[in-house]
Amino acid sequence: PNIVRIQDSGEANGQLYFVMEFCEAGTVEDWIHKCGGCLPVPMAINLACQVLDGLEYYHNATLKMKIDPEGDEDEGRGLVHRDIKPENILLTGSGEHLTAKIADFGLAKAFSLDGRYGLTRTGIVGGTLAFVCRQQILNYKYVSAEVDVWSACAVLYHMLCGNPPRNIRRGQSALRMVLEEKPTPIRKRGVKIPSKLAKIIDRALDDSGNLTYRSAGDLKNDLMKFV
Repeated sequence: PNIVRIQDSGEANGQLYFVMEFCEAGTVEDWIHKCGGCLPVPMAINLACQVLDGLEYYHNATLKMKIDPEGDEDEGRGLVHRDIKPENILLTGSGEHLTAKIADFGLAKAFSLDGRYGLTRTGIVGGTLAFVCRQQILNYKYVSAEVDVWSACAVLYHMLCGNPPRNIRRGQSALRMVLEEKPTPIRKRGVKIPSKLAKIIDRALDDSGNLTYRSAGDLKNDLMKFV
């Protein structure tokens, strides 16, 4: 329920297409603007937990993929999205009954099959840099589930204070800033949230070494204490 559904697919006039479900409530970014720049804490955590539910399913999905032009298939387990951001989280419903749905899988990749088919060039950088962790840039081709978890927490951070974790300044290299600057502790943004919640968010966004949260379920379990 937390991933945008594909209703139909096919080919028309030599062009492949697919039809997605319509998400009438817009995006998380739309709702941040509607609410004056940030969302109430319960609403933000509820939506973040739904995104993490979608990622937990996505990261553990079993799938068959063609690995060569001859059509041979191999079975993989787990997809990584690599572009979780407010614009890619669509919403249905209204008010307290919004349902979050992850969309836009153009950068997705089966991480258990990394190195066995060449859809990603070595050195390529994908995703929206304001919501990308350092590890995704340094090791883009081989990243795994934890980079999506980091991005989901970055979206939560943005929902709570109206800014991404890093100050991506115009005129400066966003890529360099991700590599060299630490995320700003969320309470320094002036947002009033419980200190324990702030600590969880700051720990989750610490990308100076190994990421704290390796799975979506682990982060969700800690966030659910504040629902």
